[in-house]
Amino acid sequence: MKKITVIIIGLAFLSSLSAQEYIPFPPDSTSMWRLNKQNWNPNPWEITTIRQLIFQEGQTVFNGKVYNNLFASGDITTEWSNGNTTTSTFSHQDYCTIRTEGSKVYVLEFVTEHLLFDYALQAGDTIPDDFYIRNDCQYPMVVSSVDSVLIGNRYHKRYNFADPWYNGTAAWFIEGIGHQFGIFETACGTPDWSSNFQCYAEYGESLFQEGDNCDLTVDISEMDPIVFIPKIAPNPTTGLVSVEFNSQWKMQISLQVLDIAGRIIKNDVWQINEDTNTRCLDLTNLRNGIYLIVFDEKNGEKVSRQRIVINR
Repeated sequence: MKKITVIIIGLAFLSSLSAQEYIPFPPDSTSMWRLNKQNWNPNPWEITTIRQLIFQEGQTVFNGKVYNNLFASGDITTEWSNGNTTTSTFSHQDYCTIRTEGSKVYVLEFVTEHLLFDYALQAGDTIPDDFYIRNDCQYPMVVSSVDSVLIGNRYHKRYNFADPWYNGTAAWFIEGIGHQFGIFETACGTPDWSSNFQCYAEYGESLFQEGDNCDLTVDISEMDPIVFIPKIAPNPTTGLVSVEFNSQWKMQISLQVLDIAGRIIKNDVWQINEDTNTRCLDLTNLRNGIYLIVFDEKNGEKVSRQRIVINR
């Protein structure tokens, strides 16, 4: 009888441990998201549609914590009142820096960490005001129920909300995946701005789809002659960094270093050769902190961005 009791207690203990294993955000190094955004401006009248493919690439270490870097590539289309339409593309734009610790998901915005969501919430709980997804929300958000959804080969918790902005229809947040309106966007809609989650994928294959558009065919390498994001090492750095990237042809690019307030503190122009390029970037005169390095083609249309941490 004692042996049976021990076994039961052991199984209960293992079950308790399993219950505390939260799926990180993002769940996989190949994680990708398709998000669509739209902005309407009545004066002058225009509608701007942004199609984004979000992907993970690299990590940032800040204050001893490791964050996963998310970048965006896609296109922007603006329809004007006179009937004209303009379209431009973007590549490797800095999207957000995110990490999971225990049951909580955090977003790093410049040097300030914000709580995005807490997986430990239960049905009936009200989402606190300091959660990042509560930005711009005028009414309380209440977890109406918690269930699960199979994504790939494992189940993710899904938190359903009572949503007063859409006549009581449910909004949701899925563990490790995002929510109805995006990843770290506000979960509250506004009259002139909308953001919609389309699908989540790993290894280029859609595993969960919510919207009508799950286009994962954005070819980042074709959108920008700088193939993939430049490799900057070491990061964090004490000031001297090596920048390595590939280019499909000879070209001229501009380099800017911005501080957390968006001020340009370093500006340079590099002549780039075809194939592999390696350059040294001297940041020894900058203070400790997070900076954004922007590489831009001369025409200003295609941009590659990467965060770097200076820590001495």
